[in-house]
Amino acid sequence: MTDDLIRSAAAQGVQLYVAGQFRQPARAAVAETGMTVAVIEHEAGECWGLHTLAAVLRVRWAHLDVVVANG
Repeated sequence: MTDDLIRSAAAQGVQLYVAGQFRQPARAAVAETGMTVAVIEHEAGECWGLHTLAAVLRVRWAHLDVVVANG
């Protein structure tokens, strides 16, 4: 989450930015663009992301064995 990433997302019409941590260097961009930021914590986001990616892979390539290891 950086100033440039927030501004780029806003320029593309993004209304919600999901981040693992709110980073202070992006504060001005968030305020100026009116971007909504959801902070979900790194571990939760990574776990959700891996499981979501696994689901997409299973749908796209049904013959593929996809395993998400618990770590």
